[in-house]
Parts: sequence; structure tokens; C-alpha cells
Amino acid sequence: MKNIYRIFIALFCIGVLASCETEYDALDQGFDLAELPAYVAFNAPGNTINLDAEAATEGDQVTLNIENPTGTLTDITVNYEFGGSAEFGVDFMVAGASASGGSVVLDHDPRDFQFLDNVDLVVDLLTDGVTDGDKSLTITLVNAVNAEGTTLAVGRGGTDLLKTATINISDADCESDLAGNYLYDITGDLGEATGLQAVITEAEGNGNYVIDDFAAGAFGEPVPYEFSVACGVVSGPEMSTISEGVSATITGTADEEAKTIVMNVVLNCCGGEGSAYTLSLTRQ
Repeated sequence: MKNIYRIFIALFCIGVLASCETEYDALDQGFDLAELPAYVAFNAPGNTINLDAEAATEGDQVTLNIENPTGTLTDITVNYEFGGSAEFGVDFMVAGASASGGSVVLDHDPRDFQFLDNVDLVVDLLTDGVTDGDKSLTITLVNAVNAEGTTLAVGRGGTDLLKTATINISDADCESDLAGNYLYDITGDLGEATGLQAVITEAEGNGNYVIDDFAAGAFGEPVPYEFSVACGVVSGPEMSTISEGVSATITGTADEEAKTIVMNVVLNCCGGEGSAYTLSLTRQ
């Protein structure tokens, strides 16, 4: 009896499979499966076809990637052009380019079966020392041709998708006027004191200053320090010449209207982090 039951089930399955011989026609279902032309385009993260604008600040470096997803047997030269309010040579630079644009080459590697042919386009954003507001830069792929003279489309499948990259550049050159005589309080590992005096003078360039002594006399003599203020943010390079084995880093904030500065200082000694203290300065 069990054998008869198994035979029945097998015949039933064969009948079901035989009934599925109808061919699937994509066009009948409303799908257009047109073949994409050979093309180059900006590389977007993941599988997205949209390229979000890059947010950056003067002084940053932005790297864009251009790829050839469809493949080619030779190198590809891609031409691009600049647009937007950012000015070449003033607000940004791209090696080998000019004010109108430039070109890059996607080197073909016949031994690489893992990665698509691609090339990085590096954009250096410049600090111009002028408070001229935020800027935008667009880079648009114009045309592409391989070493055999074959023209490739630009943009995904020859469309406007992934054809243009946009960089929004924030101005880091807010006007700054903080030079003068200051009274300040100190709190932290060096102890607490109020009513101390400091002089801050202008250095070369907008927003660059020198404080005559940022260590509150802790080293027996004044220790000057050059720092920068960019749109309310205080920063400076690591200072390594205070005394043997002692360096310092400074961060903080500044209020241009109130003429106040807060400096957070960390003294590093002997390969490790040492004293930390805060200076709260008010211009007189």
C-alpha cells in the first residue's frame, strides 16, 4: 500500500511540473531589458544610483572615484568640466586641471578580475583667507574614449545618473578681531587663579594670533603660543618646544562679539598625557 501511495505522489509532482511550460516574457510583463551601453560614471556607495553632495570645509581634501562598470580592453581617458561658484586656483585645486576642467585616465588591468577599472579624482579645497561665504563645486563628466578610439557614454548607462558630483564648501574664513589685552581665569591641574593678564597679538593671516603666555607662568617664564580662530573654533598645532620632553595641544572656542576665548590645554609629558587646564579669557 505504501508503494502505491509513493507512486501516486510522484505522478502528481510530474503533472505539476509539466503544467509550468509557459515561457516567461519580460516585455509582456511591462519590463524593458534594453542592454546598457559601455559607460563611465562616478562611483556611488553601495548599490545606489544617486550621488549625495559632499560636505566639506576649506582646507579639506575630497576624493571622488570614477569607474567603468561595463569593462573595456584598453585604458579610458575621461574628460570633465567644473561648475558652481567655487573658483579654480582660489577655492580649490585639482592636479593637472585648469579653470575649465581636466581629464583622468582609467588604467585597464587585464589581470584584475575582482575590481572594476577605476580612478580617483582628488580635489584640494583651499583656504583663501577671505570671508566670502560658502561655495559649491560641481564636476561633470563630459566624454570618454578608450585607447582604441571607441567612445563610451558618460553617466550610468549614458544618462544623467552619476554623471555629476557636487561638493558644498563651507567658508572657514570668518572675520576675526580678537587681538588685545585680556584678563583670564585658570582652572584645572595647574590650580585655580583669577585676574591673570595676557596679551594676544595678531599673526599673519586672518584669524591667526599669538598669546604671550598660555602656561600662566608655570615654567618660570612666559611661553608664547600661536593659535587660530576659525568661525568660533580655536585650534593650534602641537607645540613641542616648551621644555625638554614636554609638548602641548590646545582646543577651544571664541566669541567674536563678547571678545571671550576659552582655551583647553593639555600638557603631554614623557610619552603620556599630563596636566590639563582651561584658560577663560575676556578682552579689556
